Amino acid sequence: MSLKINTERMTAAVLAVALHCCLLMGHVHAEDPPGAATAETTFQPLEFTVERQAVLEHDDGQFLWFHPRAVAVPRGESANSDTRHSPQVWMTLQKHLRTSDHYSGLWLMKSDDLGKTWNGPTARPELDWVRESDSVDIAVADVTPGWHPATRKILAVGAQIRYSREGAQLNDVPRAHQTAYAVVDPATGKCTKWKRLELPAGKLFEVARSACAQFLVEPDGSVLLPFYIAEHPDQPHSVTVVRCRFDGTTLSYQAHGNVLRQDEVRGLVEPSLVKHKGRYWLTIRHDLKGYVTSSDDGLQYTKPEPWRFDDGTELGSYN
Repeated sequence: MSLKINTERMTAAVLAVALHCCLLMGHVHAEDPPGAATAETTFQPLEFTVERQAVLEHDDGQFLWFHPRAVAVPRGESANSDTRHSPQVWMTLQKHLRTSDHYSGLWLMKSDDLGKTWNGPTARPELDWVRESDSVDIAVADVTPGWHPATRKILAVGAQIRYSREGAQLNDVPRAHQTAYAVVDPATGKCTKWKRLELPAGKLFEVARSACAQFLVEPDGSVLLPFYIAEHPDQPHSVTVVRCRFDGTTLSYQAHGNVLRQDEVRGLVEPSLVKHKGRYWLTIRHDLKGYVTSSDDGLQYTKPEPWRFDDGTELGSYN
């Protein structure tokens, strides 16, 4: 294994990391990879190379590029024979506007050569802020894109946020903190406007964000979205997983699982999901440590435990 990392100017650059064994996955498919290890398997070191590539650099005192996340899109047989066996890669990213958690609309980049070169970033009007009034802008941040094989669309999911003109997050209306999605058709490059995911009535989803969240597409096309939720923005957050139906245009709620609670500091936030050997694994951010839990069905999870290395020591990071 070789590793080339230079941390200089990390805050001012968008980095593309080419990892040949698992290219830039913004979401995860439910199928296990060929040769996936069983519990009895002795793991062998994986040979790979990681190289740092600065795709964008910008630091003029006005904004920084933030939240780059990428998704690999399989090519059709009509693609050029030199490239049809490698995926096209789409990246979403946003401008951080120098106020804490104040972000622009969504920008897109695209690579046809596994990240060696990139087109963009391109601002899309459909994915920009919506000006609700002279004092309120509505944006979508913490976006994760994912490939939906059944519809051959990119599904982008993030937190819908109400900003003041100064960049403060507002709690001025019921359900001010929700989840929104947009759809990109990689065949045409067209994308939809942001739509809010409609969730059941009641206080449980008063705050409901699937944000900075790796989600899972099941073989039947359903989507498992990890959420952090609260009955009030000032309360500690809890975590649940929501099963949705996606028809290529509309993402719709079907069910949600048990609610995982941990009321220290601000609670549990920004969960991410993966499936391996028939079991679902959910990792969770917390201000004091990382947590992990698992499930047989993707909805009902065991009590979260501190995330540890194989030798029992805690991971040591809440991100």
